[in-house]
Amino acid sequence: MKKHPLVFSILITMLMLVFPVVSGAIISVLQLSTLQGRLVQTAAFVIAGLVGLIIAKRAFGALGDVGMRRVRPLDGSRYLWFLPIVLVEACTLLLGFSKESDIAAWGLRKSCILEESFPEF
Repeated sequence: MKKHPLVFSILITMLMLVFPVVSGAIISVLQLSTLQGRLVQTAAFVIAGLVGLIIAKRAFGALGDVGMRRVRPLDGSRYLWFLPIVLVEACTLLLGFSKESDIAAWGLRKSCILEESFPEF
């Protein structure tokens, strides 16, 4: 596979997509509630990410070779670019709850949001 890195990356991507697809099938077959379904999908995405990291570590030797690097503290002025995003999320957090919401649903929803937005950073 070293001669064909494109094929290798496509195969890894397809392998990582198996977990979310299986989680969707599990949710449909078992007819899980919304909260349980989100929990199963969150677990599937975490497992898929870990499998991808393990494969990258074994294939390339170091995660730095695939673009992963240690987090270094930055000065405060660089974080000001995220202030509009934080304000929009705060408005959603403060105004977006209904009476039926509970803390478990809120925590699971926020973990899904963080998990989906992780690649953007």
